[in-house]
This record gives sequence, structure tokens and C-alpha cells, in this order.
Amino acid sequence: MATNNKTINVGEGYSVNITAYLDAVITHQDQEMRNSAFGDKSLMSQEDLKNFYERIEYASAHGMGIVINVSNHPSKGWGMPQIQACGDSVIVDMPFPNINPNAEADELDVACYGFADWLISTVNGKVNKDRVTFVIAGAQGALFRIVGFLKMAEYAVMEATSERNTTINADGSKTVRFDFVRFRSF
Repeated sequence: MATNNKTINVGEGYSVNITAYLDAVITHQDQEMRNSAFGDKSLMSQEDLKNFYERIEYASAHGMGIVINVSNHPSKGWGMPQIQACGDSVIVDMPFPNINPNAEADELDVACYGFADWLISTVNGKVNKDRVTFVIAGAQGALFRIVGFLKMAEYAVMEATSERNTTINADGSKTVRFDFVRFRSF
């Protein structure tokens, strides 16, 4: 339930500033660099952000692990083998940010550090660090930076591996299906 246009109440007296991942968490406080690398659009709607925090709070309250899926492949589209590979952990989806292909390396550094810092802040003190896994897929330059920051903070970071199955159709087009195989550590 919204308490004003910037804050949502996610239960038990816990409120969240919905713009935190857009500007407040960037350690360097350099909004222009962040906007240049990621653009001005929100990653999540207010409702999706509320659900994100509620799922983290649920995992915390029940002593469960958490898998934060940072990709543009929401877990609702995962097959049973991929879901089962997460064990008893709560799966939480976070879209991978859109990356400006014209962003300079230093702009991407600042934006990715801020994003990784925000990801860490969502679980820090709520879920034991050894019960948190980030599954990440996205643009290579940002992926490299985000994974590096999360690894420096000593979090488990994984990628989903898959087998590519290609069928050549009668009209010459291709149909490609990726079948999940396992999670692999970065």
C-alpha cells in the first residue's frame, strides 16, 4: 500500500523508498553518470518493487535462503529443473538494467557499483549472507562489473547454463530452444 508517491509500506512497519535504486544508493552520488549508463527509466513498477521486498522479508522471517534472479528472464518462465535447482530458497526477480551502448566505461562503473550496492542492501542484515545467491544474466560489460562487485562483497553469484537446441524449419528459419542444465558459479 502506498503511503505517498515515494514510499511504500511493505508490512510490519517497514517502509521502502521506491526511488532508492534510481539515485539514493549510488555511493558516488553521481546521477548524471548513472543516467548516462542506465537511462532514466525505472527497473520495476512500484507494485513489483513492493513484491520484491515482501519476498525478501518472507525469506528472512522463515529462515529461508534467497535466490535473486537479476536477468530479463523472470522465474515464472523457468522450467521445473531450474526452479528445483534453487532448493528451498525463495526466488526473487530483478530485471537486468537496460544499458546505454554509448555509455563510457567510467559511467558504467558508477552505475553498476550503485546497482550492486543496492542489491546487497536489499538482503544485508535480513538474510544470512551464506543463504543468498545472485543469478545474473545480461549485457557483458555491466555483467562483468556487477558480478565483480558482488564477488568482492563475498556473495555467491551464479549463471544459468543451458543446452542450445536448434531446429531448421522448412522455410529456412531457425527455432532455437535453450534447455536449462545447471547453475554455475562465476
